Amino acid sequence: MRVIDNIIKESGILNEMARGKIKIAIDENIEGTVNYLIEKGFSVLKPEKGWKDKKVHNWLEENNIKVFFTKNWEDFKKFQKEYVLYGIRINRPNYILADAIECIMRKKFNEHYELYVQREKGKYLAVVLDDLGLKIFGCKM
Repeated sequence: MRVIDNIIKESGILNEMARGKIKIAIDENIEGTVNYLIEKGFSVLKPEKGWKDKKVHNWLEENNIKVFFTKNWEDFKKFQKEYVLYGIRINRPNYILADAIECIMRKKFNEHYELYVQREKGKYLAVVLDDLGLKIFGCKM
């Protein structure tokens, strides 16, 4: 078992997420991560395929979703003022993307995970997971 898994168990943060206190939405362009995230205990929702931007925005609001993950950088530009939105800029297998999303959520909601944050500039939070070779950029809360 990885050290990080022990920290998760001790923190109980994933239990809070699983009880719906912290809901995340996954855009259709990375929907392959959903099952991995559910296995990790997340409360995960995703918009229907083909919804226009306004419909997605309304859906996020109605479901009280504050965190939205997408692979489309245009989505980041459209929604960043209303939500904490992470645009995943490079392609990796779904299980690695799910691990990265989990790491970001832990950082946002649990101080044990400061080690994942390499730098912050302006209003954007840049998270670089060097051990996975994965770079993820997002908007600060």
